[in-house]
Amino acid sequence: MKTGIWLGFAVLIVSLSVGCFETTYVTSAPDGTIAVCSEDRFVIVNPELTQARLVSSEICRAEYSPDGKRLLCIFNKVEGDSRHFDVAICNGDGKVQTILGRIPDKRDWGPGGYMFVPRWSPDGRFVSYLSEGSSNNDVLNLHVREAGGPYHFVINKVSTGYAWSSNSREIAVISTDSED
Repeated sequence: MKTGIWLGFAVLIVSLSVGCFETTYVTSAPDGTIAVCSEDRFVIVNPELTQARLVSSEICRAEYSPDGKRLLCIFNKVEGDSRHFDVAICNGDGKVQTILGRIPDKRDWGPGGYMFVPRWSPDGRFVSYLSEGSSNNDVLNLHVREAGGPYHFVINKVSTGYAWSSNSREIAVISTDSED
């Protein structure tokens, strides 16, 4: 029985990752629901691994909240000749509840760009994500926002590495610039 479930999951992932350079991101909720982001597809798979449904072609990153009831999503938006990314809190089905911010697309990161790294604090009170910094090198900014409120601050000059403490009171970051 378990072999069939894992085989089905492996087939699902393979069918989502057809392209040679596509990157797949997976997040799971405590109830076993799995969300898969693969380039231009965001799919939610039920806990029994028997049904997968396409939710959006605009979500390029997502992370379930610790309670599994919400998703922190990065939407890849194209309007005319310009592109930007919306950061939003969605319900467990990927429907937008609150748009937290907009990130202009200054470079050709592509929808699979590494810059976002969306994460929830362990207590589910805060969300965090990376965006491009103001300089032309690989300096990024870490945004920390209260999930249900206006509190927001930015830590400048970090790399892609950061982590929340288990009590949700601290964030450890790796700095990319010691000149300033």
